Amino acid sequence: MGDPLSSGFVLIDKPIGPTSHDMVSAVRRALGLKRVGHTGTLDPFASGLLLLFLGQGTRLVRFMAPLHKVYTGTLRLGIETDTLDSTGEVVSRFDGAELPTIETMQKTFAGFIGELDQLPPNFSAKKIDGVAAYKRARRGEDVKLSASQVVVYRLEAISVDGPDVSFLAEVGPGTYIRSIARDVGKELGLGGHLTKLRRTAIGPFVVDDAVSPEGLEGCVPRPLAEALSHLPNMAIDRQQREEIGMGKKIEGGSLSSAEDSVALTFEGELVAVAEPVDGLLQPRVVVAS
Repeated sequence: MGDPLSSGFVLIDKPIGPTSHDMVSAVRRALGLKRVGHTGTLDPFASGLLLLFLGQGTRLVRFMAPLHKVYTGTLRLGIETDTLDSTGEVVSRFDGAELPTIETMQKTFAGFIGELDQLPPNFSAKKIDGVAAYKRARRGEDVKLSASQVVVYRLEAISVDGPDVSFLAEVGPGTYIRSIARDVGKELGLGGHLTKLRRTAIGPFVVDDAVSPEGLEGCVPRPLAEALSHLPNMAIDRQQREEIGMGKKIEGGSLSSAEDSVALTFEGELVAVAEPVDGLLQPRVVVAS
């Protein structure tokens, strides 16, 4: 089965302050690995769940993109910042405006559930001619980003304390919670920015099961098959495993024509991810030696 530290994935509870890349570096040092990749960044001011793949597992990152992400956060109304969060410079204030009740917030949030055309923050990793937008914004350049279609599955107000609105959000890939904060503030005519953000879940994985950066020493990675539990699974025999290792197509039974991607496992270990081609399963990513 190979060295358990040479593949797999780990759940990290990122604290406020470090970047996602800092967490990647911490895992590399703690586990003595060169290849570590994450499935979605968290801003330095945010905390919570990072899912990091190890070794051959880094090739599976793209299959995690569809997973929903869940966040809790705090929206502060009445103040807009250039970064859309508490780390930025104040660009406008709405002093003296009447603050909404929790009922008003619930009604407003309901209007942001579903498919949205969302404009990413200027201070984001979106690329413009190969350069991250935040780098251009920090240089004072005029940043022009295009809206992207995103999906918000849940957006609920938890409490309202003066200008601060605590909320829960469940979103699809590519959704910026900072942009939601900006747009909700505009909808209310008050402006707004994030003061807190914490990611609590990615698909079936929750932050309560994650380790802190300090707990990485001696951490045992989870098996790759568990990471792809959201995909259809097909157990293969030893001969099919050898064929997959040589890049050959195999019979896929009922799965071969019904699914986009299928996780192939041998004795519980992930061998590959395959896609249906002409009634057979063609390996696209092989992770087992």
